[in-house]
Amino acid sequence: MFQSIKGALQRFQNRKDVLCELEGRAWGKEWRDVIEKVNVSAASKTQAVSLSKDGVLLVKVANPFLLAELRFQEEEIKHRVQARSKNVKKIRFIS
Repeated sequence: MFQSIKGALQRFQNRKDVLCELEGRAWGKEWRDVIEKVNVSAASKTQAVSLSKDGVLLVKVANPFLLAELRFQEEEIKHRVQARSKNVKKIRFIS
């Protein structure tokens, strides 16, 4: 009558959309390390929000001036991010 839920949980965790969301949440810690090396002042004013299924890391930025600055540094940031995870294909900054 009762079944173990271990198998169902493992199947759920292995779904690609769940893995991306979990990895996106883990990027909160990784993001701070990456951005501090590129732009120290941006570390406290940015936050990695999520990682989509197609590999877009969504980063929330505190103000439009910092957004413009980070867009100039986007290639260097992307290079450092991809050194940590090959799942990230693109970075999208929003304010």
